[in-house]
Amino acid sequence: MRLLLVPLFLVCGPAALSTFALVRALKEYRGGQLRAFPLWLVGGAWLISAYAALIFLRYTVKPSPYLPPWKDPETLYLALLFLLAPIGLIAGVIAGLRGASRWVVIPLVAALVVLSLVGFLEAASV
Repeated sequence: MRLLLVPLFLVCGPAALSTFALVRALKEYRGGQLRAFPLWLVGGAWLISAYAALIFLRYTVKPSPYLPPWKDPETLYLALLFLLAPIGLIAGVIAGLRGASRWVVIPLVAALVVLSLVGFLEAASV
């Protein structure tokens, strides 16, 4: 159980942070403080972190048979974060420039930085 704690925090922790950012952005949108375009950008960045958490949880519950890292689907799917997380970072920064508050942008950027690190480590293992 201890072996799963660190990967759980590294993959599902950013999902929790970005969910907080999305909920805050939705509150700002309902209050009229945020337009639709930054909300879409925050939602797109949230999808990237939800993708990472979904992949991790799916392969934790139902692991694939032992495969080398370059054939393991979990490793390959999480290595894709090396390409997706910078796209989410750009979307988060643009959302901040378009009017999203710092309570939305800072947790979102922090989550995506962690996910890009996870993606880099997974890509390096392949």
